[in-house]
Amino acid sequence: MQSDGGLTPVSDFSGCKSILSGPAGGVVGYSFTTCKDLNDGTPIIGFDMGGTSTDVSRFSNTFEHTFENTTAGVTIQTPQLGISTIFIMNAMHLYSELNYREILRLCLF
Repeated sequence: MQSDGGLTPVSDFSGCKSILSGPAGGVVGYSFTTCKDLNDGTPIIGFDMGGTSTDVSRFSNTFEHTFENTTAGVTIQTPQLGISTIFIMNAMHLYSELNYREILRLCLF
């Protein structure tokens, strides 16, 4: 799995294209399972809460892609799904990039 939600053979695998591979897999998974259940085009918000970060994403009948993303001050320029890292646990300090109203605004619009 790559950060853009696609699969790749091992021979073409690149670390910079897989930084958000876990959350991207979550987006692909919840988009297929939830859309099948709802079957009405309702936008879906996904949260991926892991041991070191929490990511939020939105699915509305299509995968939203971006080609540049900044997380914790580090900018990565590679195709990836529209996933925002909202909390990062680093050296026992919790870092929040966005407040909850901003998270909802990004997800709903």
